Amino acid sequence: MRRHRWKLVLGLLVFFLALNLAWTLAAAGLPRLDEAARRRLGLVYLQARFSTYFDLNLPDRVHNIELAARQIDGLLLQPGQEFSFNAVVGKRTAQRGFRSAPVLVGGELVDGVGGGICQLSTTLYNAALLADLPIRERVHHSRPLGYVAPGRDATVYDGLYDLRFMNNRDEPVLLSVEIIENRLTVAVWGSSPPKHEVNVVTVDRKIVPAPVEWVHNPALAAGGFRVLQMGWDGVSVRVYKEYRGRPGRRFVSIDLYPPRPYRIELGPNTSKQDILAAVKGVAGEETPADTGSGKAGDVPAGDVPAERGPGAVPLSPPAQSGADVEVESDFGEFPPFP
Repeated sequence: MRRHRWKLVLGLLVFFLALNLAWTLAAAGLPRLDEAARRRLGLVYLQARFSTYFDLNLPDRVHNIELAARQIDGLLLQPGQEFSFNAVVGKRTAQRGFRSAPVLVGGELVDGVGGGICQLSTTLYNAALLADLPIRERVHHSRPLGYVAPGRDATVYDGLYDLRFMNNRDEPVLLSVEIIENRLTVAVWGSSPPKHEVNVVTVDRKIVPAPVEWVHNPALAAGGFRVLQMGWDGVSVRVYKEYRGRPGRRFVSIDLYPPRPYRIELGPNTSKQDILAAVKGVAGEETPADTGSGKAGDVPAGDVPAERGPGAVPLSPPAQSGADVEVESDFGEFPPFP
């Protein structure tokens, strides 16, 4: 019995590895056309396009976006073909020319090879949504971004997270990527006018308050405190597609960006309310830039991404070693998940 189970597990593993290899080979073999070839084939009707904006003061990040964009620009998807971001762009390694730049990992910005290409996958995701191409795989980031509204982002990571969508039409579609100064635009082209005008809307946005963990330390001076870990509020949203001239909506996703708890150490006779007011005043309100819903043929406005990550902010001297630390949690109540 145990031997049969192992055979079944091994068979499933081989099946999924073969399926992944087939996707990779199919996506990597997609033809790439230049502007003249696109026009000769009659792929002159704009189905949708979407733009985001980036910070030119981060040259390594800009380089990564440009390098990955060259792998996608001009790709032709035949009817029934699937696009895989990871298969087309390939592994993000230094040997392939990618550089180290800020990457969002667990809500924190850290340096990583290939940092910045998630802005390309996010821009492409929105263009595919507006072109009404079925999304097969998409994962949002661990926290909202500065260059697109919550619920509209798509993260990618080698071997783990991918962006995949399919051409479900009876005609080929072509992907184009254009970078002008600090604007990144992805467009989808076809050989006939779009059948529907698609509008992507984000609704039911709720703020999920960050919990607070209080650490009582009598070794601190009276009224003193220090922040051991900065926190941030979470966000939950629903995303839908609307079609001009047709009633109702089509569901896209429910996205929850979880909060991160504050961890604050305080001395005797210290007001928690005063501390929270001071700490949140230092942290600031990081409201993601809303690029708008966008429509087929529109280029929505955007903002330069916020490239600053949270970190410990010591607001008073560290506690003396050997202090008797009492931990008290004050998590409050979370709103119901939508």
